[in-house]
Amino acid sequence: MYRPLAAALAVLAVPAFAPAIVWSNNLTNAQVSNFGATDPRFQGIGRVFEGSTFRATGTYMGFMNGFHWGITARHVIDAGSTGSFRFSDGGNYPITQVYNILGADMSIFKISGWNRNVWTPLIRNNNTFTPGTQLVSAGYGLHGAEGNSPWQSDNVRRGMTSRIERTEVAGNLFGNYFSVVDRFDAPGDANFTAFEGFGAPGDSGSPLIDPNGRILGVLSNGEFEQYGAENWYTAMTPEAANEIQRISGVPEPASMLVLGASLVALARRRRKA
Repeated sequence: MYRPLAAALAVLAVPAFAPAIVWSNNLTNAQVSNFGATDPRFQGIGRVFEGSTFRATGTYMGFMNGFHWGITARHVIDAGSTGSFRFSDGGNYPITQVYNILGADMSIFKISGWNRNVWTPLIRNNNTFTPGTQLVSAGYGLHGAEGNSPWQSDNVRRGMTSRIERTEVAGNLFGNYFSVVDRFDAPGDANFTAFEGFGAPGDSGSPLIDPNGRILGVLSNGEFEQYGAENWYTAMTPEAANEIQRISGVPEPASMLVLGASLVALARRRRKA
């Protein structure tokens, strides 16, 4: 993830191995690790490598036009690059081709040899982003509770919850993009969520998933990991969704109604938890 510096949103590149999910200090490592391991919406979230170098996080999108596809941030892996898409259980799948999404810090990639049966998110296609909407995400890399750095590393996927704070235009080295902003709320804050967490460097490209199973954006910019900090996710605008569909053929929500029943079942299970 790139970090905006002050009002100018100047940015710095970060090293490949840097913090991933940082969680509220009222939670335990076991709780966020279990959330990341067991929630079906995180099954297709893996680690993106460029060549042999770990870059950050990506998400499996589905199978279309004879290929399996993933999505991440453009600053994680750019057009012209190749690499691999890896999971903690040893799953390792070549990334054979990368396409940039115009007007967004977003890229999609072809995956070879995919043999996993995972929950697949929807590609959202509207421009309505409602503040307060509950969100989930997950990531890899260094980790820790807020206020307890230095962080540790074990390449375990950890889950988090958040919500939309607002939308605005933000930028990194690739340009300025319409972005969804979330905030790291502290225990006791009115908007605090059950698995309150905060994406951090090494977590770039991780998805924001809404209650309907749609990707709202991918992590692009952010502030340092402390309560009150904010992250910027490049938004899944209609323009970005249309570009993804044009390149990959991965359908948009209107043509994926078959997933509705599984999403309802997931929501019911989580309400019982």
